[in-house]
Amino acid sequence: MRATAPKRQVCGRDSNGNSSQTLGDSIRERVRNIKSCPTFADVSEAALHDVASSAVVRHFRRGEYIIQEGDLPAFLPLIPEGRVKIFKQSASGKNVTLGMHCPVQTVDGSATFEGRAHSVSAQFLDDVTIMRLRRDDYTVQA
Repeated sequence: MRATAPKRQVCGRDSNGNSSQTLGDSIRERVRNIKSCPTFADVSEAALHDVASSAVVRHFRRGEYIIQEGDLPAFLPLIPEGRVKIFKQSASGKNVTLGMHCPVQTVDGSATFEGRAHSVSAQFLDDVTIMRLRRDDYTVQA
């Protein structure tokens, strides 16, 4: 009898593209995903553990918005896979695409860190599983 290899897990999906919970199965996996984001490169392991403990794993469908221009940020989305369109609404009401998000980045993180309204909107172009990091869990209150 020949043994079969387990399906490879890829950021919340197995090799067949089916959703899984690997993104947040354990604190160690969450820490690894957060640490892979350049925003958190210099953060201590203990602090990453604290942030990972309160992170929420959430699945979004293609076409859903992760942030909308003008909204106040309550969380920082960490997106380890998939494509996200970043855009702004022009004065005439048309959406102007500013770029595409690459995996293992955050979207409009400066607004989240500074506590100001989002200056852009972001919409998923793929079904994606992300981690939402609550702003209050990783920012220092003055």
